[in-house]
Amino acid sequence: MKKILFIFVCLILLSGCGNDIEEEKKIVADVKKITCADVNPLVDKGAIIIDVRTSDEYKVDHLENSININNDVIKYTIGNYVSDFNTPIIVYCQSGNRSAKSADTLVNLGYTEVYDMGSITGCYGEE
Repeated sequence: MKKILFIFVCLILLSGCGNDIEEEKKIVADVKKITCADVNPLVDKGAIIIDVRTSDEYKVDHLENSININNDVIKYTIGNYVSDFNTPIIVYCQSGNRSAKSADTLVNLGYTEVYDMGSITGCYGEE
């Protein structure tokens, strides 16, 4: 009897681990990678552009009509700018690292249409 109970408890614990892995895969799959060329059509459909670099980096250059929300605080402040979880959101940064983190954060918060443009570098001259 103890053996059956032990096996049952192990199965329950293992099934919970599998759900965490599936949830992580789902989160990554929800972020859509885009290029600079994809930005304007999305903006025409109501997308918000967010530059997740520091304010000093933003002052040097940024995409037209973008909002500067530092990657370090986006989790706490995005609601001040985008309250509708179905609003398309485009994030970018200098190299693509911070935008990837911010995109995952937004998906985890419940935003349903998140686009990671990655680096602003390829967009110079396309503003």
